[in-house]
Amino acid sequence: MIERTGKIRRKLLLWLVWTMCLSVILAGCTSDAQTIGYNAPKARVAQKAIRFTGEESKAIPYVYTTQRELSLTFNGMADSATMKQLLDELDKYHLKATFFLPGMRVAEEPELAREIASRGHEIENNTLNQLDLTKLPYEEIDSEIKLGKEVIQK
Repeated sequence: MIERTGKIRRKLLLWLVWTMCLSVILAGCTSDAQTIGYNAPKARVAQKAIRFTGEESKAIPYVYTTQRELSLTFNGMADSATMKQLLDELDKYHLKATFFLPGMRVAEEPELAREIASRGHEIENNTLNQLDLTKLPYEEIDSEIKLGKEVIQK
């Protein structure tokens, strides 16, 4: 009787180990093409925009200083020849500026955007398509800004 109980326990233990191994193996199986060697593009997961409900930051309309200061900002990006001429003039006077660029223009002319950055100027996000954001719902504004940021960073 004791011998028979020992055999049952061994069979049960073997069956349990086998089931666990099979579970681990099957858990590694997936339909994701990247795990089997394909470079399938990752699907964009739409994340719901979370509206900020906290206290607004205080706007500082001006700052008093005894030093002469100049702040240059540019909205958008002109054609290549005009941009290079502008960059040359800024270099000539040792001036740095901030360029608010739409993501689509950066995607169309990435070398020009790199040229702006390489000359020490700052590039900021002017959304993906430089749309009037006052006429869009919050979720679309969020999407435009995020997509523009991704394109500019690439």
